This record gives sequence, C-alpha cells and structure tokens, in this order.
Amino acid sequence: MQKEYAELFSAFTQFRKLHMSDLFPNMNHSEFATLMHIGGANKCLNEEKVKVSTLSERMRINITAVSRTLKVLEKKNYIQRTVSAQDRRITYVELTPEGAEVLAEAEETMNTFTAKVLSSLKKEDVIRLTALMNQLYEASEAEIEKRKRRQIYHGHDPDRRTAGHSGRRQG
Repeated sequence: MQKEYAELFSAFTQFRKLHMSDLFPNMNHSEFATLMHIGGANKCLNEEKVKVSTLSERMRINITAVSRTLKVLEKKNYIQRTVSAQDRRITYVELTPEGAEVLAEAEETMNTFTAKVLSSLKKEDVIRLTALMNQLYEASEAEIEKRKRRQIYHGHDPDRRTAGHSGRRQG
C-alpha cells in the first residue's frame, strides 16, 4: 500500500507545479482566492460587506495573512475596507466596481479552463473523482481533528505559543 500512497501524494504534488497563477497575470493565488471569498459572500450570503475576521475563518488562514493580501488588493483598487462605526475593532471589506470586474473575468477564465480540462474526461469519471476527493477530504479532516485532540490531551497544544514557535497556524 505504501507504493499507492506515494503515487497518490505525487499526483497531488503535481498540481502545485502547474502555476495556475499564470492564468491571472495581474494577481497571485492568494489574491484570487481572497476575491473569490469576498465575492462569494456577496453572492451566497447577500452581504455587500464581510468582516475581515469572518473572511479569515472562511479561508482558514490567519488574520495577519488575510490582512496582508487585503492591503495588496486595496492598492490595486479591487477592494475597499471600512471600520465599523459601532465597534472600531471590526473592519469590513467589499469589492470595488473594478474588483468585481476583475473577479468576473477571473471566474470566467477559471470556468473555461476547467471546462476544457474536464472535457477530456468522461462525465462519470468526473462525478466519481469528485466523490472520491470529497471522501478523501472528509477522512483527512477527521484524522487531523483526532490528532489535534490527542496532542491537546497529552499536553501538547499546537495553538499555544512556546519558545521557538510563532503560534501562527498554517492554513
């Protein structure tokens, strides 16, 4: 079974080498993902603005990394940040008209790319692959949670800051 594990890991690793960011010459993967999450809040939740903290939670990335990406997107005039008048600790973010346009173009690029790539597979294979990927994700997520609980139970809290450990969680 070790050979199969190695081949699966190798197949996953190959996707990281694709340089998907080449499809978007004006933004990197983090910027694209952030715009997608902000746009998703607009579409799915009917929210014009989303809290930066909520964005961080949805993306599973620490708030410092999200803020760094938002700063770049703000300089490009793709997003606008506003501080809550009721609670100055809360910052909201929303797409600008230019950001919405860039996001729409990027989504169209991804849609046509994905359609072209998946057209090389049979529909049944795409459905089966999707089901297997979801199953693998759920099993991985459950195993990570189980290991985190075991670490905390044995006194090794991975979220606790210790000497030589920045306390930052990798998303």
